[in-house]
Amino acid sequence: GEPEGLLRLGLAHGLCDKAVAAAIADAVARFPKVSLRLKSGWSLELADQHKRGQLDLAFILDGSNSKTGDGVVGTEPLGIIAAENTVRQADVKTMPWVLSPEPCDARRRLAAALAEGGNRLMVGAEIQDSALQIDWVRRGQGLGLLPTRLLREKLPQGIALVDAPGLELSLRIVVLRSPHLHLLTEAADAVTEAVTATVRTD
Repeated sequence: GEPEGLLRLGLAHGLCDKAVAAAIADAVARFPKVSLRLKSGWSLELADQHKRGQLDLAFILDGSNSKTGDGVVGTEPLGIIAAENTVRQADVKTMPWVLSPEPCDARRRLAAALAEGGNRLMVGAEIQDSALQIDWVRRGQGLGLLPTRLLREKLPQGIALVDAPGLELSLRIVVLRSPHLHLLTEAADAVTEAVTATVRTD
């Protein structure tokens, strides 16, 4: 039958941007009888809700180095940003960071990457809102992290990218699907396809 019902979709905070939102909206719009409930959250929370059957579909970010490729639809490389006037002396090993509070996916990946090199993560400020994080970084309060996908068009004013060879900062984008999609299968496929196309970095 025609796809119908409520599609409960989870989206990791790091994937909540205009391009991904537009891709999801366009995909769902093709199915007039499907309505969408979109919830954003940290990946750990969304994975838990998916396990409990509270989400039909979820896109999460996985920073672990596990090699299983189950449900991986792309990678989200992270770029390190600094205030333009401090970028020359920016040292990722010793400078403080401006990051989202735990359990932020990018922050956990960064802490693990620094630890691999024997360094500790120093948090200068914890700020949930990404626009405010950029303001803090611009004022020279520390380094920040942003998906390089969002930095492709242009960098925010007063912000520069920091080159940090040897720091492996990418997250895998993983889709979790309910085994009970039934009439929503086609809509879930369309959303998955649209999100996958949007986050492609090649």
